[in-house]
Amino acid sequence: MTIPLDHTEILNVLGAPLTVKSTFASSGQFILDHTVPPGYGVPPHVHADEDEAYLMLSGEVTFCLDGVEQIARPGAFVFAPRGHQHSFRNATGVTARMIVLCTPGKKLELFFRQLDAAARTGGIDETTVISLAAAHDITVG
Repeated sequence: MTIPLDHTEILNVLGAPLTVKSTFASSGQFILDHTVPPGYGVPPHVHADEDEAYLMLSGEVTFCLDGVEQIARPGAFVFAPRGHQHSFRNATGVTARMIVLCTPGKKLELFFRQLDAAARTGGIDETTVISLAAAHDITVG
C-alpha cells in the first residue's frame, strides 16, 4: 500500500506542522516533511526502539546528539540512532524544513498522533508530553 503523492495529512506536534508522507502501516516506516518555525525545538530525549534520520531541505537547524552540537543546513543528513540522546532547535529567524525518517516508526507515529489530538482538545503541557512520551518508550531529559 502506498500513500498518494498528494497526501496532505498534517499533524500538529508541539506547535509545528508535520506533513505525513508515509505511515508505519503503509511502509514499516514513519516519514514526515517537518516544517520547523523560528524558535521551535524539541527537548533532549532518547528513543528506546526507534532511529530517526533527518535530511535538511531548507533553513538551518542546530542538532545536539549525545551532547555534541552541529548546525545542519540544506543537504545535510543527521542520524540519531535509538538509545542516543538528541534534540534540535531552529535558532534562526527563518523557517526551516526537513524530511524525517523514523524507523521502524510505529511508536513515534502513535506518540505524534496523540500529541496532535491533545493539541486539538485544548492544548498540551509539559507533564502530558512527558507522560505520552514514556508510554511510547521515549525518555525526555
